[in-house]
Amino acid sequence: MSPTRCSLLSSGYHQIHPSHQGGLTRKKSRPSPHSPIKDVTTLDNNNTTEKLEALLVQEIAFQRKWKRLTMAAYVVTTVGTIICTASATILAALNRATDAAIAAATATVFISVEKSMMFREKWRLHLTIYTRLRNLQRSVTLKAIDEQTAPARMGSILEEYSAELPIAQRES
Repeated sequence: MSPTRCSLLSSGYHQIHPSHQGGLTRKKSRPSPHSPIKDVTTLDNNNTTEKLEALLVQEIAFQRKWKRLTMAAYVVTTVGTIICTASATILAALNRATDAAIAAATATVFISVEKSMMFREKWRLHLTIYTRLRNLQRSVTLKAIDEQTAPARMGSILEEYSAELPIAQRES
């Protein structure tokens, strides 16, 4: 048997019947726990780094999207509130009571939606998590953090995200 074929056999591949075209196929079961090779993916540090970087890119994209959405919602509700309250004041001064009442009611809706949905707090949280994930991504790219610490750090950042996601309390 050739050295290449022998090394392939010891890394989790086995030889099949010679009539098969490929000659080698991947075992369905994992290598023995006593084997020095636990899994093919553990041999390739670049593969682990690539997976981590792909997960970071995916999570950063998610945070970026929600950061933008919550920022847009916050800006719309805030600017809408300012415009409606200013309009209500001007319309009241012009003796257009019905229009002033409608503008004031619309401002109240904007304020209620922003307060209940907590757009500002969610925007801040998504911005914070986005920034922390970008910093982690830079550390991984520049090899400033080891491969064992990076997934744990990413996990703690995402746990912080889920724990601190603001949800308005219901008043009874």
